[in-house]
Amino acid sequence: MIKYMLMSGKKIYIIASESVPFFKTGGLADVIFALSNELSSMKQDITIFLPMYKQKIKSKLKKLDSEFILDRNISKEKTTFYCTEDSTKNKIKTIFIKSPDINIERFYGADDGDNCRRFSLFCRSFVKYLELQEEKPDIVHCNDWQTSLVIPLMKKYKNILKVFSVHNIAYQGEFSLQNILYTDLKLKDLTIINNKINFMGTAIENADKIITVSPTYAKEILTKDFGNGLENILKKREKDVYGILNGIDTEEWNPETDEYIQPNYSIKTIDEKQKIKEKLLKKCSLENPEKPLFAIISRLATQKGIFELYDKDWGCIDKLLEKNLFNLIVIGTGELWAENRLKELDKKHKNLKAYITFNQELSHLVEAGSDFFIMPSKYEPCGLNQMYSLRYGTVPIVTNTGGLKDTVKNMENGLIIKDFSPHSISDAIFEACNIFKNKEKLLELKKCGMNQNFSWSNSAKKYLKIYQKEKIYE
Repeated sequence: MIKYMLMSGKKIYIIASESVPFFKTGGLADVIFALSNELSSMKQDITIFLPMYKQKIKSKLKKLDSEFILDRNISKEKTTFYCTEDSTKNKIKTIFIKSPDINIERFYGADDGDNCRRFSLFCRSFVKYLELQEEKPDIVHCNDWQTSLVIPLMKKYKNILKVFSVHNIAYQGEFSLQNILYTDLKLKDLTIINNKINFMGTAIENADKIITVSPTYAKEILTKDFGNGLENILKKREKDVYGILNGIDTEEWNPETDEYIQPNYSIKTIDEKQKIKEKLLKKCSLENPEKPLFAIISRLATQKGIFELYDKDWGCIDKLLEKNLFNLIVIGTGELWAENRLKELDKKHKNLKAYITFNQELSHLVEAGSDFFIMPSKYEPCGLNQMYSLRYGTVPIVTNTGGLKDTVKNMENGLIIKDFSPHSISDAIFEACNIFKNKEKLLELKKCGMNQNFSWSNSAKKYLKIYQKEKIYE
């Protein structure tokens, strides 16, 4: 029999493959750090667990007493643990798991066996560390496929709430059956799909609670169109699936204090955006500040609509730029053909500036100085840039999916692209150009966005409600 009891001051272990300020390849690192920081400020006892990669860590580390050889059949090398407290005001403890099998230059492996071996050993090392601790946590929160095996490996810990977060269901950790040796699990304990071990499916089947990063995405992944083969497993667990919108760092992304923009501005001084726009256009060698300025900051990946935007035969941007109705700034890296295509378009059109890079300062400047932000995602678990845009009074133009649907409302704080196609993207951009002429409506959209609250405080409170439903077994 299971009862639930609400308690405060939880001891929470958050395990992930990356987190700022130490290791980052994408948005997961920001989410882990921001959520942990906010929970800690709410008086929760937070420890983050990360793999120790070869990248240098600036913080001073202390070696912990825990040390062992995990599995002599796989490796005779010792696994060791190092601890630091990061530089945040809340002094979150971060523990790094170090092993020659994990401590390599690549965050993620080059092939099937490499990834399976490294992250199986990472998960097993965490659980072994847990066994050695006299005081156990109340909650273990795992994130994405790299930490999935922690959930079934912890099966005997009935009084520890096991939470699993799906940040992007497209990446599941799928490995050939010959790799089962690394997992220390029996075949019956693993989810097998298409004759492959599926790490994410295994976690979903065994976790007490499953969280994903927006309410709409939580519903979408129950369907065949978005579930990527895991929809049937998720449907069985539907009552335990929650969608919580990610927050944003409202200190870093704050137009009133942003160190990268001048002048700073607020909803009361929103006219100052025009000065930033003029500086931005000059920096990018673009002309005519009286034209609408559109921006795209994105990975150049299929999910982000790169074919619909940039494909030579099918994409819409080339033809739109020929009409010379607006200026466009694009920032991003990714698929080589898309990078090369953007370079071609940059040379061809005087009203386009493409930066094949990611640059924090420039990203802030572009968010602040632009009139509209284009985000035509095929699917978007949460999305952050649309929230940055809303906070900066830059009107987002988005597809109606995932976290975009949860944050952008058509003609209230942004514009909705009707469907995922070049034609619909073009229609939305033309509509934005018309709205730009209607200064009263444009100001209404901008102010509505700036009035919204996307702080991590709101999101963390919802996580805490799920954490607080601790399982007590009789």
